[in-house]
This record gives sequence, C-alpha cells and structure tokens, in this order.
Amino acid sequence: MKVPTPTLIFAGEEHGTGSSRDWAAKGTGLLGVKAVIVRSFVRIHRSKLVGMEVLPVPTARPA
Repeated sequence: MKVPTPTLIFAGEEHGTGSSRDWAAKGTGLLGVKAVIVRSFVRIHRSKLVGMEVLPVPTARPA
C-alpha cells in the first residue's frame, strides 16, 4: 500500500475568510493536508481546521 505524501499549505493573511469556510476546512482535511502555515487566520476557520485534524500554524510578522 502506498503511503500518501504529507502536504503543507502556505498562505497569507486572514486565511479562511469568505462564505464557504466549512468546505475550505473540510476540503483541506479530506485532501490529506497536515498543516496550514499562514500570517493570520479567521478565528472560526482555525477552529474548523483543528476539527479536521489539520494543524494551524500562525507565523509572526517580521519587525
């Protein structure tokens, strides 16, 4: 059996904005994404990613 390659997503600010946040999180999890690395999340989207067992990783802005 072939083991799937873990996938990461790199995104910008306010990741998860818009009207389809539910499917944005569900689709991410169903595609096998393991982590989403962004500058900032919309709070509710971050919670939905956690529910889909995707690690949300916010990064600090450079000073």
